[in-house]
Amino acid sequence: MKNRKKLIILILIIIIGLIFATFYYMNKAQVYNKTLSSANKAVATEEYDKAITLYEEALNYKKDSDVNKKIVLANLLIKSKAIYNTAIKQATNKDYIGAVNSFKKVDKQDTKRYSLAQNKVSELTKLYIADNLKGANDNLASSKFDEANKYLDNIFKLDAKNVDAKKLLLNRYAL
Repeated sequence: MKNRKKLIILILIIIIGLIFATFYYMNKAQVYNKTLSSANKAVATEEYDKAITLYEEALNYKKDSDVNKKIVLANLLIKSKAIYNTAIKQATNKDYIGAVNSFKKVDKQDTKRYSLAQNKVSELTKLYIADNLKGANDNLASSKFDEANKYLDNIFKLDAKNVDAKKLLLNRYAL
């Protein structure tokens, strides 16, 4: 009888231990999933620093290489967004070449800004060429050939095959 009581008590202790272990594991998994979900939402709203903090917190509950990759991506997105914002400021200040160079550095993994940056490269290149064509035309009209050449050189540095600049260059020698 005494052994039977000990056996029942041992079985009850094991069952209670399993219940607590299951509860602990379920709670830990639930917190991990909730933290991971919050981190993903922070990325979606571009709160990258908050996302990194939450991803790191999630790693305390479960080691996951995908979460480590998300941390790397969030850091990349922070840098890419900063580059994009710098490029926007440069474009606003009509530093077209600086802006084009900055827009080219926006990372392909930055899906929110990459295609916008590529469009801006094209747009700003056209603006830069148009500004330089105007400067070359104005200087040619005033017979300031050296100044006109500087504008044309700017264009050829960016687009060596630019038809409009080549026409102006030919017109310059025709004068």
